[in-house]
Amino acid sequence: MNYRKTSSLRPWAEKVEQIQWASNIGGVLFFAKELSSALYSAEDCEGSDWVASHPLMVATLDKLSSLSGIQNLSATDGFDKITKAHQWVMDFVEEGRLHGTV
Repeated sequence: MNYRKTSSLRPWAEKVEQIQWASNIGGVLFFAKELSSALYSAEDCEGSDWVASHPLMVATLDKLSSLSGIQNLSATDGFDKITKAHQWVMDFVEEGRLHGTV
């Protein structure tokens, strides 16, 4: 699937990066709902599968699973998907910093 780094999603990437330090599961859950709405409203949204597998959502759901104690990093394919999602988010935020859009 195509996950373009659009300017409308950059603030969400910054928030996703920030919540990686969160400890309040309720706050992260509320954020995930807001993020879901934003992704469904994105100009290049391709539907539910696109939203569920978007790097911003994967990184957010990874944080939720970590806070709830159900995170399983032993599955190679899951670990790879999570690692790629976090890298996508970090790259997106860093690009904004380099270009002065953060």
